[in-house]
Amino acid sequence: MMVNGKKILWIIVALLLVITVGILNIIYGNIGFGTSLIVIMIAVAIARYYKEKRTAQLIAKGVNPQDERIHFISGLASRTTLSISIILGVIIMLLGSIGPKTFVNPYDFLGYCISIVLLIYIATFYYYNKKY
Repeated sequence: MMVNGKKILWIIVALLLVITVGILNIIYGNIGFGTSLIVIMIAVAIARYYKEKRTAQLIAKGVNPQDERIHFISGLASRTTLSISIILGVIIMLLGSIGPKTFVNPYDFLGYCISIVLLIYIATFYYYNKKY
């Protein structure tokens, strides 16, 4: 998949926007968060550049980097992740309704949920990648 000019423009806009937010955080005193945003965006830009370069090399060699097997495995991993996440969410809600009332920062809780979903997806993707 080659990157066209419009896609490159959106990538640059997103990079500049996040780097601007990072600089503003540094200016307003949140140095750790601002610095981490800038470093992460630079790392993402470098990783994306190498990924696109490798994809272009594969296409030049005549290899299709997006074959049907990858789409099949991604679909299986996505469905399994969704099912496991729904079941875990129901169990957490049931246990939460029984136990004592605890006050959890909703942003921290959302971060934990997203991390767990990503870990489940990565695990199921590698499982199905080895299986098929």
